[in-house]
Amino acid sequence: MDAAVLLGEITRAVGRHVQLGVNEEEGQAAQAAIALWVVHAHAFAAARCAPRLLLTSPTKRCGKTTALRVLHRLTPRPLSASNLTAPTIFRAIEAVQPPPVLLIDEADTFINGAEGMRSVINSGHGRDMAFVLRCTGDDHEVKRFSTWAPMVVAMIGSPWDALVDRSIRLRLTRKLPGVKVDPLRDTEHLDLLARKAARWAQDNIAVLRAARPQVPDQLNDRAADNWEPLLAIADQAGGEWPDIARVVAVRLGIVPEHLEPGEQLLHDLREVFMSSEASVLPSREIVACLLSMSERPWRDMSFVPDKSWRGSIGPHQVAKLLRPFGIEPCNLSLPGKPKGYKREKFEDAWARYLGG
Repeated sequence: MDAAVLLGEITRAVGRHVQLGVNEEEGQAAQAAIALWVVHAHAFAAARCAPRLLLTSPTKRCGKTTALRVLHRLTPRPLSASNLTAPTIFRAIEAVQPPPVLLIDEADTFINGAEGMRSVINSGHGRDMAFVLRCTGDDHEVKRFSTWAPMVVAMIGSPWDALVDRSIRLRLTRKLPGVKVDPLRDTEHLDLLARKAARWAQDNIAVLRAARPQVPDQLNDRAADNWEPLLAIADQAGGEWPDIARVVAVRLGIVPEHLEPGEQLLHDLREVFMSSEASVLPSREIVACLLSMSERPWRDMSFVPDKSWRGSIGPHQVAKLLRPFGIEPCNLSLPGKPKGYKREKFEDAWARYLGG
């Protein structure tokens, strides 16, 4: 079987039914990524990493459910759900071996606030650590449950950062007027592609298990882990796919670096001190500068995990975010001896966490 031809057929089949990306180039990259991921799901026994396929859209009616229906036909042992719990995930994986492909729809309605479920989904990214421990039975015996399975997560809005880090993220958009996709009625062509992918994976498991593909230098460590099993498939398929896969990996695998709240504050205070050229700044002046940054989140502190923080940032929140970095407010030698910060106290943290 010519795997390069098969990957092309899956790519075109996906594009036939689903609108992906904000432009044609991104859409083609996303279709190719799905084709590689589908074969990865069939060859899952060879993988050391289980990148999630993350489908996001800014609003409803962008095709997420249709994409999941397509993936339901293309992947092995699909298990679809529009609502589930953390125990459901690991018990379903334990019950079906080889593991099912979990297709999770409407994730924004029940996952973002469910810390237990998020940790279960996060845990299944690497084969060696894909387990959770639970007490079971009347004797509370500790049992280990596997979380090792391919997963697709579809949701509206922005997912939690750890999921983005462990995923190949694809954006779906509402179609422009005049753009047409074929409704998904007849699925025989998808079923045939699934059978071909299953046969090819069976024939190439040993090669894929031993593969160590060259990963583009532009990808960070986690992105490299995500793309390694897909690049191994592309290399084994041959043809144009080794080049296609690496172009797609760079396009989709490089995401803006996310800063935690404390790191974001360090970053913004470096800008504040540099722009003011001051060696000391009172806390109230710092807060005023932060609130003037219209593209920063300081007017709404709901992004901080501490649920007691609401409204805009204040001196207390500044102090609490800086304390883990060893930076404390002090009395400044200014009129009224206000509380504030010395620039010199930030230099070490800036070098360690922001690269200088």
